Amino acid sequence: MPTLDDHPDFRARDRWGLWLYRIDREFRVESPFVGRPFRARWLTIHEDGTITIPAGYAWDGCTPKWSVLDLFTIGTPDGIVNVRTGMRRTGPASLVHDALYQYLAWHEITRAEADRLFLDLMRRDGFALARLYWLAVRVFGGIFARRKHPDRERIRAESARA
Repeated sequence: MPTLDDHPDFRARDRWGLWLYRIDREFRVESPFVGRPFRARWLTIHEDGTITIPAGYAWDGCTPKWSVLDLFTIGTPDGIVNVRTGMRRTGPASLVHDALYQYLAWHEITRAEADRLFLDLMRRDGFALARLYWLAVRVFGGIFARRKHPDRERIRAESARA
């Protein structure tokens, strides 16, 4: 079944990016985005606000990062491993934030709301520099954000019918 991701107006993320992490099972988290459903290949926002990201999703953690000869990376640290989640302290926050930004031009969540959830998830997971990382995202996140597509409602409706 075709999805928004198959539409010619949808610009996919860089398939050859620096992906450091990959989830091997579906990831779900509650959000305050009740009543704003959205569905695409790599992100579902349910009517009750629950966010689902399917197994296989890959992301780079907190940005920016660069690979040096495929031997190591330099850039923003992702914190220590949280034994409760099995991810680095910023892992769930950066996972959800990356997926929300990937579809920012298409869903009803604003950049500020996505950034706030990023902060809330880092705080939930006990990341000491949560406020500093959130501030960096607020200041520099606009560089990576895509403007809302002018025909997004029509295209979403077409994708839902297909």
